[in-house]
Amino acid sequence: MKKILALGFVWLLVACSGYSPFDLSEMSGTYHLISVEGQALPATVTDVGDDGTPQPVTISFGVIQLSLDGEFRFKITVDGRTTEEFGMFSMVPTEDARLNFSFDGGTFGGILSGKRLTVYDGSLIFVYERSG
Repeated sequence: MKKILALGFVWLLVACSGYSPFDLSEMSGTYHLISVEGQALPATVTDVGDDGTPQPVTISFGVIQLSLDGEFRFKITVDGRTTEEFGMFSMVPTEDARLNFSFDGGTFGGILSGKRLTVYDGSLIFVYERSG
């Protein structure tokens, strides 16, 4: 389960069409998980467990909420168990609106553009879409 949390947090990447300066008001909102590894939810994927053994897991729900004050909230449901984390995010001065996220379980980074948000760690790809 900890590995899935890390997978959900390691990188937030979006296909950027070009440079677009962002501020927190443009980033705030709720991003709903729409697919994992190209599979619509619920998605069954192989994850490496805490003991290092690959095992199938089913991800049925995920959401990331970004607030105007730089806080974020993350929820994910894996094999019927929902886990929630809270933390802070900040902008990194780059051309592609990179974000740094930190929470009690660690840190992760990403790139945000438009309504689509892709989270990955090199082994699993999570695609989120902002509502509203």
